[in-house]
Amino acid sequence: MPPSAAPLPAERIVDDVTNDAADPPAAGGAVGFELYSSSFCAACARTRSVLGTVTGVLPGTSLREYDIASHVEAAEAAEIEATPTVIIRDAAGAELFRATGVPTVDQVLTAVARSLPRP
Repeated sequence: MPPSAAPLPAERIVDDVTNDAADPPAAGGAVGFELYSSSFCAACARTRSVLGTVTGVLPGTSLREYDIASHVEAAEAAEIEATPTVIIRDAAGAELFRATGVPTVDQVLTAVARSLPRP
C-alpha cells in the first residue's frame, strides 16, 4: 500500500506554531483550520500538506483533522458533504470560511486575510 493511501488516525491534531510561542497570533488573531477527510482520499492528503505549509508560516494557527468515518457526529454537526472540506475558525470557534477541494497555499492565505476583522 503506498504511504499516501495509509489510513489516518481517528483524529490528528497538529498544533504547529512553528514560530516562537511569544510571537503574536496571525494577523491580529489566531485562526484554526479544520480538515474533514477520509482515509483513502488522495485530495485529502494534498490538502493536509497545503494546510501544514500554512500553519508553518502563520504564527498562532492550528490544524485539527477529522476522519469522517471515525468522527461521524462531528462531520454531521459541521454539515460536511464532501472531502476534503476545510473550515477556518476564529479564536472563539466561529466559522469564518469554508471550502471543499484542494486549495493552494495562496488561496488559504487569501481566505485567512479576508476572514480576519479589519483594524
